Amino acid sequence: MAKHYRRAQEYGAVLPAQSDPTPGQVSGQTMVENRFVALWNRCFADSEGERPTTIYADLVRRYSEPHRCYHTCDHITHCLKQFDLAADLMDNSDAVEMGLWFHDVI
Repeated sequence: MAKHYRRAQEYGAVLPAQSDPTPGQVSGQTMVENRFVALWNRCFADSEGERPTTIYADLVRRYSEPHRCYHTCDHITHCLKQFDLAADLMDNSDAVEMGLWFHDVI
């Protein structure tokens, strides 16, 4: 199994092999906060500014807005699952994953 698939499981992502709900569940799916925080810290370890937990909370708030029909927390969760299946093929998987988290937040 791909290392990113295992990493997602370590962070508590709900992947096809799992069915139990986990903390942080939003709209029936899980956007895993500690996964986002770990990614943020890998990409911006030396930066100052907003804490990654604050940014994560803002992402969840925005993707949970009532006017959203497609770009929701469920969509991000789905994107992350697909990402985990292909991440080993990427030259800069952290950049791609960061793009997934933010791709339609506005």
